Amino acid sequence: MWRPRKDIMHVRSLRFVLASALLAPGAQAAVLTVGPGSDCTTSSLGAAIFATGQLGGADEIRVSAGTTYNDQKLTISNQSLTISGGWSSCAANATPIGRTLVSGNGIDSVLTARESSGSRYTLALDRLDISNGGGGSDGVGGGIDISGNWSVTLRRMDVRNNATEFDGGGLAIEGPGNINPATIDIGEDVALHHNQARNGNGGGLHGKYAVVQIRADRVRIHDNSAYRGGGIAATSANVYVGAYGDEIPYTGATGLVVEQNRATDGGGIAMLGSGWLFDAHELTVRNNRANRYGGGIYGINGQLQLGRDYPNYWRVQCAPGDFCSRVEGNVAGLDCPTPGVNAGLGGGLYLDKVNAYVSQTLISDNCARDAAAFFSWGPSTRIESTVFARNLIEESLYTDIVAAGSRVGDPEQTVIVRGTSFFDNRGRTADGGIVPTSLFSASSNATTRFIGVASDSPLYLNGTGHACLVTNAGASAYRNPGSNDFRPAANSLLVDACPEATFAPTYSGIDLQPRCSDDPNYNRGGTCDIGAAEAPLDPFFAGFGNDFE
Repeated sequence: MWRPRKDIMHVRSLRFVLASALLAPGAQAAVLTVGPGSDCTTSSLGAAIFATGQLGGADEIRVSAGTTYNDQKLTISNQSLTISGGWSSCAANATPIGRTLVSGNGIDSVLTARESSGSRYTLALDRLDISNGGGGSDGVGGGIDISGNWSVTLRRMDVRNNATEFDGGGLAIEGPGNINPATIDIGEDVALHHNQARNGNGGGLHGKYAVVQIRADRVRIHDNSAYRGGGIAATSANVYVGAYGDEIPYTGATGLVVEQNRATDGGGIAMLGSGWLFDAHELTVRNNRANRYGGGIYGINGQLQLGRDYPNYWRVQCAPGDFCSRVEGNVAGLDCPTPGVNAGLGGGLYLDKVNAYVSQTLISDNCARDAAAFFSWGPSTRIESTVFARNLIEESLYTDIVAAGSRVGDPEQTVIVRGTSFFDNRGRTADGGIVPTSLFSASSNATTRFIGVASDSPLYLNGTGHACLVTNAGASAYRNPGSNDFRPAANSLLVDACPEATFAPTYSGIDLQPRCSDDPNYNRGGTCDIGAAEAPLDPFFAGFGNDFE
């Protein structure tokens, strides 16, 4: 079949580069260029990947901007590789000017990476948009499907409009096992959106036997759907949200945003399998919906940690008043917020056999038929410097905002709530009215302890050991609750009302300010302010409330 002269030259050029790299003693890793220009190694991305596979070493492919690569079914096997798009040309002095769209055929995964040698390989993807993948015959990884002993990084990418039958509508990564997990690092300016895992887990992303690290800045996972984990799902995998990616630490981050995803369980996030750790700093989970359990987050058989404090200097943090640790606006159940019979449990979070540590988090505006904000089967829940506000129970007759349940055979549950505020949580009556509702319930065999907790209605707690409780803290007790500024107002009854030895804070306040800062103007029995934050002490903080939202 006759082909234009230019295509022949591209093939010859590719063969020449390949032969030169193979013959050169001690040759460095090859850099191949892809694009329509005469200075490009080849016009075929698939041909470039094949060529690097013959070279060995950590090779690089640079793809020029301005060309869309359609009907792609790309495979990487047993090799380390960097693929970056958006280059101004194929010249040696080219610079990145945008991104390159790589679109699939709607049937197979757009990019598949396989490891079968037992060695560890690296795969770095940058400035590539991946779309129209179908997951292939195994129904896994609609856009990107990675299996084996890999270390993967993603930067400046859109993974969108992919679908698969089972796990990982946008991206799936599965390592060899728990002893030697695969790793993936999702850095700045990455979005996973409008992907679907029809009958599986992880509409945007699924990790199995993997370590998933996500930067808490300029990363969005939104408008995806799955059976479990509409945005993110992980099976026997660890997920870390925080100071990852290439950029240096700073305090003007946006947080990781997981929003407007949908699933049967875990509208935003689902942690599955066993032995997992979910450790998130500056994570916002909002406006997700689950048909059944966990509108925002669903977890079973592991450990969950939400907060803002970092253990060391290396941090990617939102501004103190623009706190990004939020679980807000999520829904569990088909009917909520209108009355109905399709029950949902745990509008914000639903946890089963999970040790939970929740600090410095705004849990607000969630809805469910039961446990609108938080539900746990235990065994352990610890909440500190957190706000529960404006959550709605679909039916107020017998349900609670926060609930700790127990089943036959479950171990005794422990619930400790410290330095927390409950404000304007409501339930809907049978005739549609909105009324104050029960804030907390626990099984009779649970050990509960509330210390330094503020609420605007009674808590009705069982057991002993509770201390420093204020149950009439309405709007006037706070600076501006409508803007989520839950620091105590001037002369609030919450200020300096609990001894530090009793309060015993573990974390700073929800606004990252230290707890138990004595205000010399008040002496109400202690140095610690009751609720999720301390009142500001000096004029430096006078305009700080403007940053709250």
